[in-house]
Amino acid sequence: MEESSSLELSVAVISNGQQEIESEGETAQIAGKLVDCAAIKLKSAYRQKYKRSWELDALLRDWLSPFAGDQYAAYCRVCHCKLHAHKKGLLAHAKSSKHKKHVLNPEQEVINGEVSEAGDTSSKKTKKSHFNPQWLDDPLFSPWLRRIPNNNSKALCVACRSVITAGRSELIKHSQAAKHKKAIVDGVPDNLPDFDFDWLDPSYVPPAINSSTSMSVSVVTYSNVNSTNQINTTMPLVETTGINLPEIISHLQEMAPLHLAEEWDNVGLLVEPTLPLKVHNVLLTIDLTEKVLEEALKKKVNLIISYHPPIFKPLKSLTTKGWKEKILITCIENHIAIYSPHTALDAVKGGINDWLIAAYGESQSNPIKQSYADPKGAGHFSNCLDVLVSEGNEITNALSGLENVILTVKRFVFRIETIIKMVFSNEYGGCDVRICCDDRTLAKVVDILSQHPVAQLCSRITKLQPPPLPGQGMGRLCNLMEPLPLYEVVHRTKQHIDQTHVRLALSPRHTRDTKVHSIAVCAGSGASVLRGVKADVFVTGEMSHHEVLDTIHSGSSVILCEHSNTERGYLKNWAEELKTMLGHQTVNIIVSEVDKDPLRVV
Repeated sequence: MEESSSLELSVAVISNGQQEIESEGETAQIAGKLVDCAAIKLKSAYRQKYKRSWELDALLRDWLSPFAGDQYAAYCRVCHCKLHAHKKGLLAHAKSSKHKKHVLNPEQEVINGEVSEAGDTSSKKTKKSHFNPQWLDDPLFSPWLRRIPNNNSKALCVACRSVITAGRSELIKHSQAAKHKKAIVDGVPDNLPDFDFDWLDPSYVPPAINSSTSMSVSVVTYSNVNSTNQINTTMPLVETTGINLPEIISHLQEMAPLHLAEEWDNVGLLVEPTLPLKVHNVLLTIDLTEKVLEEALKKKVNLIISYHPPIFKPLKSLTTKGWKEKILITCIENHIAIYSPHTALDAVKGGINDWLIAAYGESQSNPIKQSYADPKGAGHFSNCLDVLVSEGNEITNALSGLENVILTVKRFVFRIETIIKMVFSNEYGGCDVRICCDDRTLAKVVDILSQHPVAQLCSRITKLQPPPLPGQGMGRLCNLMEPLPLYEVVHRTKQHIDQTHVRLALSPRHTRDTKVHSIAVCAGSGASVLRGVKADVFVTGEMSHHEVLDTIHSGSSVILCEHSNTERGYLKNWAEELKTMLGHQTVNIIVSEVDKDPLRVV
């Protein structure tokens, strides 16, 4: 092979199922020193910083140490070798036969990868695989395999964006992994992204970090791969004055009152830092996943508003075993608050369900499940007690007893007045006494009145119902001003939620051209809310197989968009409302760019 050929890097651009080899000059530019992996989040599986917490692991603590001068490496005190700072790799090293041999025979010395026993001048070098250029022509490897410059012992998978050992058996094993197959289905990028390969060189020393630059709040470094596979590396943020956490929580509860949420839901402030927190950057997301948390950390977010509550079922412990618990621990360690509105945002007027029905034009809509005023709110009483007395002087004694109860309850239990007394003269010369109170006070009121025989002549207790809140409740049933053909309803649904596909269950009574007069919508999982509703079409995120069968045989077609796809599009609208309420110069409102529905059509 000629000398010039050793400088070539075969880069495949997958286009229409064929492989094209770029020019040598373009290849050299792609293979050079590029954007830091930590800044673009397309990092190798080995690209992690050393963590002191690893030294607490029983398998690691007896031999593990940080490697001086390299925060991305670890050091084995038994084997005297440098390792990648990656916990899975460290655990694998601890279980390797080479490491166990050194543990059992501490008299051996290991220097720079060479093993030599005391008194023996011979040495044994670890056999390493080398990258074979012929692999680039192998149909099994060519779509995703790339060569790494200046390092023949490693190879690059552009589909998984990870570095792997340059061995044919390792490449075959990697090609059969489920993660790799999923990455191939997602698509190999048309343009090879920029990587920094210098850290693979043992002599490489990471550049010093300028602390004054890293603490800048005006520009936050982060990464995102959009639909066109282009990578954004910076996001300008406005320098804000900030807002105290209790104040912003008050605004959030004003926009979506928590009493509108379902009884089974867990809404409100779920994680609160112990120290007073001034919020500068707020991140909106549907689900708080590990990728969303990484995004929040890179954008220096100190309040995450997660539509779905990350704490739903009671937690018995906070450990690193589960992914949700890890997220909560990381937020606590980084003083990040978490707030969840969930079904309160579904029910409120102008919330997610009203956003959904806006896709179908002008209509008259009403909540499917009506919401009512907060029964615990100020001025609301759940009971009304009417008493008829014959003589006016007797009422004074009765009311004096009630006044004692009022003072006692008000002083020690309630912050608001719990009893209102209204006295009206009747046409017979007696008095009608009306007492409004809550459930906790009713028994005491009845007990006091029973001590006055004149008050027992006539009494009645009425249960009071909280007033309904117009336009607020779960789901929406809308009657269209102008009927739409069913295929147009499907098209508008996909366009509104920004999805190329939805699932349609057609009623036996419908065709694609059937005129739709009424539509019932419910964001998320709407089967329980939509059950029994009479409408031409149901639009929701998900329903079970049998629920769909029941619905279509009842005369309604069903459009399923996947759970979070019916909710995610609303975040942009809500972000603008929050900016208007809080002020653009007060806090930055950011919609997550990595939050997405876990299911996709393949």
